[in-house]
Amino acid sequence: MKEYLDKAKNNATNIDTEIRLLENSHWSFGIRIYKDFWSHVKAINEMFKNTKPILKEDRDRLWERFTYICNDVKRQQNNEYIEREIKSKSYYEDIMRLIRSSYVNTFFGFDTIDIEKMHMYGNFLRKASEMLSEHKDKMTAKHKQECFNEIQNVRKNHDAWWKALKIERQQKKEAFISRVRDNLEKNLEKHRKAAQTLEKLRDQRQKLQNDIASAWSDNFRDKVYRWLTENDERMRDVERYIEKLEIWIAEDESKLR
Repeated sequence: MKEYLDKAKNNATNIDTEIRLLENSHWSFGIRIYKDFWSHVKAINEMFKNTKPILKEDRDRLWERFTYICNDVKRQQNNEYIEREIKSKSYYEDIMRLIRSSYVNTFFGFDTIDIEKMHMYGNFLRKASEMLSEHKDKMTAKHKQECFNEIQNVRKNHDAWWKALKIERQQKKEAFISRVRDNLEKNLEKHRKAAQTLEKLRDQRQKLQNDIASAWSDNFRDKVYRWLTENDERMRDVERYIEKLEIWIAEDESKLR
């Protein structure tokens, strides 16, 4: 009988020791590590099931203390969960408010989206991402994931908008370059023809001057002078036209550089 009682008391002491450890352990920098706590609870439960012999009064006393500790920690954990949920929801709503402000909302085409607005939307999205990064450790997994997913979705929309703008700009640039090249080719051709015309007018001037020198009458000489004057006016017009063409050609060539 004495051996039985000694063994029962020893078993009770072992369980009591584990309960004391449960109550005072599983903390890190003032924060209870619930995963480790409930894992220990499971082990003590097994001790109650499998430890024999143990006196009923010891079992009842130890069980009452054990369940009190478990219930107290469960209550604390629930309170912390509720408090965390409230804080998490507050951060979640603030972040989602910023995300909603970053939506590219054309409202069926009535709202014009330009680069300035896209930069503004991008700033809202960046602030939302920074806030999520700053407060993620104080948010529930559900709230974090929803915010993260929405940020990623909006970022994809932003990226698609910028990509479309880049394509549009490239197309406009290519169209502009094509127009400039076409215009340059036309002006070069006009310049070539004008230069040929000017060369013919110069040849004609030389011929008229020769005619003046060899004129057989004053009447014919006067007539040739008039032709020479008209020829010189045409030459000046062509020279001015060539000067304009050369300016336009230089401008087009600078646009293509």
